[in-house]
Amino acid sequence: MGKLLGNKPANLAIHAILILCLILLLLILIDNLYAYRTGTAINMELINIIIPVITLAIGYIIGKGTNDNC
Repeated sequence: MGKLLGNKPANLAIHAILILCLILLLLILIDNLYAYRTGTAINMELINIIIPVITLAIGYIIGKGTNDNC
């Protein structure tokens, strides 16, 4: 994993959030594929729970900065 994401300790939180987002997106993809294969409806409750978590995590990554002036 270090070669893929890097091994700087300062970026550990960002890497953990990235992995969490990828796992959640994979969960949505699996659910959509299952719904497509079985001909059932997509589980919108699952999507309505996961998408806000992903957008919150992306906002954390983008908004995270170093403020050394304080």
